[in-house]
Amino acid sequence: MEAKSANVNKYRCKFLSLGLAGIAWLLGFGTSWSQQAPISYYPSPLTGGLRPVMNLQGIWFDENGNRHVVPFNYFDRDEMELTRKFDLHNYEQLQDTIFLYCESVAWSSEILLNGKLLAVTDDPFAEHLLPLQKSWLQPSANVLTIRLSTAGLSFPWYPRRFLGVFRQLLLLEVDSLPSFPKFPITVAAAQKAALLAAWSPEDQYLRDDLIIRELASGLFSFPDRIPIALPFRPSNQSMAILGALGWPVLASPDAADSLAAYNAFLFSTEAEHKNLHFWRDVELRPTAAYRHYQGMIDVERTEFNQPNRAILVLFLLLPVICMLLIKLLVPRSYGSLGEYLTKTKIYLELIADNKFLKVEQRWLMNAMRMILTSVTFGLFLYYVQLSESWKILNFFGSHSVLYRALHGSALPLWEIFLWALAIIFALNLLKYILINGVGTIFRVYTLGPSIQNLDVFAAFPSNLVPFLPATFIFFLEPTAGSIVLRVWAILFVLYGARRVWVLYSGLGKLYQISGSLKFLYICTLEILPWIILI
Repeated sequence: MEAKSANVNKYRCKFLSLGLAGIAWLLGFGTSWSQQAPISYYPSPLTGGLRPVMNLQGIWFDENGNRHVVPFNYFDRDEMELTRKFDLHNYEQLQDTIFLYCESVAWSSEILLNGKLLAVTDDPFAEHLLPLQKSWLQPSANVLTIRLSTAGLSFPWYPRRFLGVFRQLLLLEVDSLPSFPKFPITVAAAQKAALLAAWSPEDQYLRDDLIIRELASGLFSFPDRIPIALPFRPSNQSMAILGALGWPVLASPDAADSLAAYNAFLFSTEAEHKNLHFWRDVELRPTAAYRHYQGMIDVERTEFNQPNRAILVLFLLLPVICMLLIKLLVPRSYGSLGEYLTKTKIYLELIADNKFLKVEQRWLMNAMRMILTSVTFGLFLYYVQLSESWKILNFFGSHSVLYRALHGSALPLWEIFLWALAIIFALNLLKYILINGVGTIFRVYTLGPSIQNLDVFAAFPSNLVPFLPATFIFFLEPTAGSIVLRVWAILFVLYGARRVWVLYSGLGKLYQISGSLKFLYICTLEILPWIILI
């Protein structure tokens, strides 16, 4: 029993020692550790070939002893003096010259090390690489001071003044194995450019990489490879993102003949460009006068006709609604639709006049086919208009019919749907009139009805597959929406391939015509009208 009690006391002492050590670490060493933030280093062309020695972000103190965590930015103060004490445990291993790297200090500042003035800055978004002699430092109790002020130069393209050390703050040294970042190609001038920036204040200057990534990629990204104009220098991390995406960057927004601001912004009226368009508001929604000039105040007040959720849900239910209407209008024909729509292969094998859809079935099903195609086509046109992704749509560029009709417009979803419906019905009616005329000339009177039947069997049920993601995509966030968009494109290609196969097989079984005639029919009446449109 005595041995057992001794073991229990032994373990209690161990747990007590660990607990006291933990408390001491939190009170003592923990504070020192919290001030030394982990090093996350994003180099630039200025710092290429250098490596980090110490991260000076973390807890700093102002002149009143209040704690501030770097990086930060404040919009409610005019001046501040910040101090950070740090030790260099590897002082003996330091190189003779190291560098203090301040990626962005706002608005203007004085930077001092151990009482020695290192630099005076007046550009809040500029990099500053300050060489330090090893003799200026000491193994312990180094004092770095930054005096911040909102006084100084003003810049037309910059936002309102603020205080902050809001990007990387590091000690660097020469790297024996240097690596250089991939930054965007800079162009001196451009006919047009996309103005891209994290305009909104709060803390977005701290994480502008998230804003830039959202603006430069995703569902509503800018589609054309024209240069991106940056009103002020983004962070190194953001520049690396743009470089990885392959976007060229314009040297200055004033170097473009025409600018299109991707989102609303907060710069002075002196920066009004001679040809300025506004694409998005502060919530990244297209403005009401999409791609048309507006003043800065108008941009903040305009609302875009967003996709109506009720209309999108109605589009999702449209196949069911159409089938219910057919059941109500022609109940005798409704019962046999399932066999016709789901057994396409059997129909193609046993094709005969008595297997054709009845007249009312044929016209109702073709009307339903055209309506569903119009919904998918209309949603796609609406996405193209929202995202300016005209390269996805057209083959002939500015000479295509749809580009000339829709580019620069801001049509609501229901209007685009009616527009698409008119196009689909017009194309199909013209095709049937032409087919009936050819059938009358060559005395093949079943040509028109058989082609109408074949259109129905070539469409259903696979045309419902790309229909669902086409409607669902507008309920998603940009990142998820871009994934669904690719799935949508794959499904649409598979649907098109299946439709071409059914038409090719059906024409051969109906009329025993040569492959060249079938190919000519498909290219002329099925593919060519769409190529002309898009």
